[in-house]
Amino acid sequence: MPWKYRYGSGQSHSYPDRPTCPSKSSGMKKSLFIIALTLLTALFVGYYEVLEDAETRSVVFIKQSPTFQVKFRHLFANDADDKPLSQLSNQERQAVINYCKYRLGVTTDLKTQDELEVCKQR
Repeated sequence: MPWKYRYGSGQSHSYPDRPTCPSKSSGMKKSLFIIALTLLTALFVGYYEVLEDAETRSVVFIKQSPTFQVKFRHLFANDADDKPLSQLSNQERQAVINYCKYRLGVTTDLKTQDELEVCKQR
């Protein structure tokens, strides 16, 4: 007996009593869209906090280049925080470098006071 006769006629079978789920594929597409949108938002949107009139306010901005860092520290958002370059700690210096790069689009090593002044923009 040939193979096709032993295991069936070779025709494909459809199962009309089995429900198809088109909503699963559209649900999957929605999930992928939401994941992609969240990822793009995390890559291209950032914020920092400003103290105004004893209230903290968040300033949201579009990043100049993508990074997964979302919260930034703008040391000079308040006038009271104005420090010269020589008084910045390594962590504060790195925060200013990141702020300059991603908020302002200025890449700097922060070695001079003039470079710091450029980064003080609001």
